[in-house]
Amino acid sequence: DYASILSGESNAIGTGAAHSFIGSGIGNSIGNNATQSVIVGGWDIDIAASAVQSAIVGGTSHRMADADWAFIGGGYIHEMAAGSNFSTITGGKENKILGNNEYSFVGGGLTNAIGATSTITTYSSIVGGQTNIIGGSSTQSFIGGGALNNIGTSNSYTSIIGGYDNNIGNSTIGSSILGGNINDIGSGSDNSVVVSGYDNNIGTSGDGNVIGGGYLNDIGNSSDNAAIVAGRDNNIGVNSDGAIIGGGYNNDIGDASNSSVIAGGFNNNVASTSVSATSYTSMLGGMDNDISNGSNYATVVGGQDNNIGTTSVGAFIGGGVTNTIGNGVNHGFIGGGTSNAIGNNATQAVIGGGWDNDIAASAVQASILGGTSHRIGDADWASIGGGHSHVISTGSDISTIAGGQFNTVENASTHSSIGGGFTNKIGTTATTDYSTIAGGFTNTIVSGQYSAILGGSNNSITGAHGSIIGSTNTVSATNGTAIGISNSVSGN
Repeated sequence: DYASILSGESNAIGTGAAHSFIGSGIGNSIGNNATQSVIVGGWDIDIAASAVQSAIVGGTSHRMADADWAFIGGGYIHEMAAGSNFSTITGGKENKILGNNEYSFVGGGLTNAIGATSTITTYSSIVGGQTNIIGGSSTQSFIGGGALNNIGTSNSYTSIIGGYDNNIGNSTIGSSILGGNINDIGSGSDNSVVVSGYDNNIGTSGDGNVIGGGYLNDIGNSSDNAAIVAGRDNNIGVNSDGAIIGGGYNNDIGDASNSSVIAGGFNNNVASTSVSATSYTSMLGGMDNDISNGSNYATVVGGQDNNIGTTSVGAFIGGGVTNTIGNGVNHGFIGGGTSNAIGNNATQAVIGGGWDNDIAASAVQASILGGTSHRIGDADWASIGGGHSHVISTGSDISTIAGGQFNTVENASTHSSIGGGFTNKIGTTATTDYSTIAGGFTNTIVSGQYSAILGGSNNSITGAHGSIIGSTNTVSATNGTAIGISNSVSGN
């Protein structure tokens, strides 16, 4: 049958192996009906029966089962399983192509393996490295090199370029790990990428997720199109589609926080629970900042220890330190500063900046633009412009203190205003609506609506519709007016 053995010792070609060839070596064999197969040389090499046109160039103790047009170049103790047609092991030691793995390739290295018994794995490759594995039924998958890298079963178009102990789970399509150590893409996370880094993880059943690098970063299960660019100990929770962490350390976007962003910083948190998700939020940097459950579209730009409470939709903190927007404060705003606070349900309330300013719970659209230690109670549409230690008390709706120091609107005095000055007061003993103190020092509208003190010092009005221009004047009469110094107007 035109078979031939040129030289060597204890070599054998089986029956029906027409046109087969053994060049030399010791203890090499070509099985029955393995037509046109070749062993060039080596020791203890075997091509099994019916392996048509397969070849082993040299090396030691290789085993090729019934695999047509298969090739082993050299090396030590390689194994080619039955059905591995058109597959190749170029060299190295103890590499394997198992179970019906057509068109597969192992370039070299040590103890690398493609496929599993009784599975079909086609067009997959391991270029080199050590103990790298492509699992059974994984088609068109690739490992470039490195060590202890693993591509699981039933994958397609997946790849690990290199690195150490990286893993792509089962039933995954189009995902890649480019390098690094102990990185993982979970089963069913299609079209996802880990670029590099150490111990980064993309969970199961996601799609289109990316971890650029860094250390101990994690994207949770069932999150689609999420990304962690870099950094350390950053986390995106489960079901958080489109969430992004740019970098930094120990930042967290909770479960079901769709399209939320933490650009960087340290220990920043966008929280959520299965009951109340937090979506479309942004945190650009800083440290120890927090956006709580259900505060969709909320933003913390930066700073430290700033907090937006639960269900505060569209709330905003620009920066600063220890600023707080409470629960249910939709579209609340703190621009910056230190230790400023907006209470629960004070929707659309605003603190521009400053220090130690406070707007109480339920004060709708109240505002403090700046200054220090101002207080607005539950007074809707009340405003303080600036200065120091002003107070607008509960119920004093639509009242204003523009500036100065220690000015007060009390006793639910609505639509009242103080322009500036020092220790001026409206409504000290009774509700005093629609009254005004323009400025000055220690002026008081005790009671009486629609009253006005235009300036001066130590003036007092107790009657309705009263007015004073000057200093040390007293008006107790209704519709009374005092102009000058130390005048008193009394009576009805």
